[in-house]
Amino acid sequence: MAAVVGLALVVPVASLTQWAWRAVANSDDRSAALRHEVGRLGGPAWTTAWLSVTASAVALAAVVPVAVLVTRYRSRFSAVVTTSISAGFAVPGLVIALSLTFWSLNVPGFDRLYQTVPLLLMAYVVHFGSLALRSAETAVAAVPRSLDESAVLLGASLWRRWRTVHLPLMLPGLLAGGGLVMLSTLKELPATLLLAPIGYRTLTTRVWGSFEDGFLAEAGFGSIALVVASGLLTWLLVLRNRRVRT
Repeated sequence: MAAVVGLALVVPVASLTQWAWRAVANSDDRSAALRHEVGRLGGPAWTTAWLSVTASAVALAAVVPVAVLVTRYRSRFSAVVTTSISAGFAVPGLVIALSLTFWSLNVPGFDRLYQTVPLLLMAYVVHFGSLALRSAETAVAAVPRSLDESAVLLGASLWRRWRTVHLPLMLPGLLAGGGLVMLSTLKELPATLLLAPIGYRTLTTRVWGSFEDGFLAEAGFGSIALVVASGLLTWLLVLRNRRVRT
């Protein structure tokens, strides 16, 4: 186990740290060089953050009705819908990006979507929607039907029942599902490279471009930022929740 952790985590992080340190060590003013390199990550980090948050929100909005259908009204149709959403995660992101590219360039009326944020978000939702679906199903199942029936007898409208009964009980599961989509979107590369609008640079595309151009120091800083962000989200979604349950 120590060998696996060392080869999979410690050695890569040490290499990235060495790449990043070279840019600081070779400068006359190390603090200024460090601020400069970190400052250059601000734009890609912001783009990555809001794309990830938006993708998770759109994914939840898309899968919650499906989760209600599957949990409360099981049928062959709901099974087909669930299987279709799960298939999106099995298909490589590159294939989804190429399919959406072909669709947007060849279907009349949809050519304006090519290299736009909506098409990129669509790729994220198709690819990672199943991650939110499983959590959404658990969240919907956590709402007892007796509470909903009691709210109906008391005259609560559908919106009020959703706001005061369903959402508070479902919120932990929905946040977990949205966090998984956010974590996956944070690290996604193929669809972002093909579908992102011109000028949009996320942390993954910045790391890819810096490494391709041979700027290892820039790639090191961007990669360390990705590792830190992924580690924080993993801790919040997995380790912290596990400790709370125990």
